[in-house]
Amino acid sequence: MKYAYSLVGNGYDFDGYFGWQCVDLSNMYYFRLFKDYLRCEGAIDIPTWNNFTNRAKVYKNTPDFLAKPGDIVVWGYGFGIDKYGKHWGHTAVVLSADLNQITVVEQNWEGGGRTFTEKATKRSHPYHQNMWFIRPIYK
Repeated sequence: MKYAYSLVGNGYDFDGYFGWQCVDLSNMYYFRLFKDYLRCEGAIDIPTWNNFTNRAKVYKNTPDFLAKPGDIVVWGYGFGIDKYGKHWGHTAVVLSADLNQITVVEQNWEGGGRTFTEKATKRSHPYHQNMWFIRPIYK
């Protein structure tokens, strides 16, 4: 978690493509854990395009789901991110959570990633039915 908190205040372009996108930040974290990257065209693809066997477990959000620090969260369609993520979705790393909201480190929530103007920020969000959580298996 110390590494996840250290991401706040910096900008990340993991793949060198399209500036500081949300996926770049989640890839920085995932690479730190597994020396590998998350395969996707957009954040929305992360839960289905990756083989998390022996690395992580994927959870679909439910009304009683409680995120844990260190989870990678992925927002899917229909949660009001049309202004931001359009059909790409959004992703972040969970810093803390309760049953009402998650606090994450994220970048490009407000759309400033392409222009390198929106550094990683700590922000809270309510849960939404179209969320997935990738929970790393720590050894």
